[in-house]
Amino acid sequence: MSDSFISGHVHLVGVPSSKVILSDNDDFRYFLALKPIPGPVGGHSLTITSQWDSSSKPQEEQVRFRACIDRAGLLRLQDLIRQELAS
Repeated sequence: MSDSFISGHVHLVGVPSSKVILSDNDDFRYFLALKPIPGPVGGHSLTITSQWDSSSKPQEEQVRFRACIDRAGLLRLQDLIRQELAS
């Protein structure tokens, strides 16, 4: 998967990223990308973007949220998602 999906965003060359579609109603989409970063150790960049087909530049994604999260934070997020899916 490409790690250059956000226009103007600085990327680490050769660092893989994972990207999924969170929501898609044909005209508007939310994406979530997770990419390893050099620090903190075990940390990742979590980015949520959107794309709207009716916009003036429909091919571009707009950054809605970006955060650097350490491993402990990712594990808490994983636990929260598991809890919500179990109920």
